[in-house]
Amino acid sequence: FFFFNDTATTEIYTEQIVGSVRCVQETDPIYSGCEYRTQEESEQMLEAILNWVPVFDDYNVDTVFENHVHAFKRTKPLKASRYSPDNGTVYLGDGAWGAPINNCKKDTSEIFEEQESKHHAWIGRVYVDKIEYQAFDIYGNTFNRFIQVKQQQS
Repeated sequence: FFFFNDTATTEIYTEQIVGSVRCVQETDPIYSGCEYRTQEESEQMLEAILNWVPVFDDYNVDTVFENHVHAFKRTKPLKASRYSPDNGTVYLGDGAWGAPINNCKKDTSEIFEEQESKHHAWIGRVYVDKIEYQAFDIYGNTFNRFIQVKQQQS
């Protein structure tokens, strides 16, 4: 799923993929699993919440894969930064990809389903009506899994 610099192009492209799984990969997390942040990181997160979250919500993005913090996290389904069990976006990630793990203090916000300082990778199995996600540790063991029922596209 791609977002373009202008809304009209995004809307034209989106009309062609109705019914598809909609996932986004980004570098800096919108919802970091770590409580501490620099002033610059806090400003970047706020900017992303104000500018990107509404776009993800409007286009019914199923999942956002986030990186950079180097710690495992999974949010609850969110819409407008609030828990929305029926039509929210799940934010996964911060997987380290072989880099040192960040043993930061966990963010205690209620938006998080799970958090842990652990190397991992996600695998998603896509079906017509759902996506099954599994998080694997460096030894290949599944330590987290969940099923996301696909959102109804508008």
